[in-house]
Amino acid sequence: RGSSTITTTYGIVERNTDVDYLSFWASAGNVNLNIDTVADYYNLDILATIYDESGNVVATSNPTGDVDASFNFNLSEAGQYFLAVEGTGVGNPLTTGYTDYGSLGNYRVTGSAVAYPLAPAPSVTTVTGSASTTVHALGDTITVSFDFSSAVTLSSAGQARVSLNVGGVNVQAFHVGATSGTRLTFQTTISGGVQDSDGIDLVANSLTLLNGATLVDSISRDANLAHANEHLANDLVDGIRPTVDIANVSPDPRYSEVGTVSIQFSEAVSGFDINDLSLTLDGGAVDISGLTVTGSGSNYSIDLSSVTTVTGNYVLLVNASGSGVVDAAGNS
Repeated sequence: RGSSTITTTYGIVERNTDVDYLSFWASAGNVNLNIDTVADYYNLDILATIYDESGNVVATSNPTGDVDASFNFNLSEAGQYFLAVEGTGVGNPLTTGYTDYGSLGNYRVTGSAVAYPLAPAPSVTTVTGSASTTVHALGDTITVSFDFSSAVTLSSAGQARVSLNVGGVNVQAFHVGATSGTRLTFQTTISGGVQDSDGIDLVANSLTLLNGATLVDSISRDANLAHANEHLANDLVDGIRPTVDIANVSPDPRYSEVGTVSIQFSEAVSGFDINDLSLTLDGGAVDISGLTVTGSGSNYSIDLSSVTTVTGNYVLLVNASGSGVVDAAGNS
């Protein structure tokens, strides 16, 4: 492709059933091909046929009285074409003709066609994250898609990665899914301690091939991996679990029942109720199922007056295991 001269090609018809196919790309315009026998002693009588990319016959050449073939005509459309070369017979084999049985030998293809312009090598055109605002919690997956200007093929699945800036933390996302087409997909799983409230960023030029992998187009040209920094505003991250603090009872020790106790979470939560609390007296369970937790968001309270009338050592706990308490992102 891209040159007006067709590369000289040699071939051989070894059996009378052989048909060799050679492909070339050309723009609309003149095509001039010569298919010649090349040995000093040959028996090959050439029949040549040009097909378009849909398999339709464009032209044939089998000149009377000549064992070589040639073409000199104008193509009406640009595209990929195929030259078929085979041996043929001529006339009546019982008189002065012969069959294709012994029409065997070497041949050479030379010529030219109007250059077929090459499109640029594939490059990154767009990078996309979530289609709508999504808060990713611990264990959630972030998906980032790279679209290319033309189809590419990644030689090994998983052997490419990109870097994401998640609240100042560099996070690696690795290739998943299809290895060919105009889109490659990368994913990472949210781990603890990362948070980004205004959207993550794809780090510029971080697309990297791993372990000798290649990313090429249909004619084996390397894709251009360069890309800009992209702010993915729809992908928010909350990888921090909510924490809780029970306010100290004062005075402690005391000589009267405990009144209202405040319970403060590090952020707004939902699902917090009496079942998430337990109270013990000197190590034994105290029934608080009849009590009510009041409050919302990050601030709650419970009145323990009715269950702390007996003298002893009381301990109030928030039960983390099996709790249905979650923050807005779903972290528990």
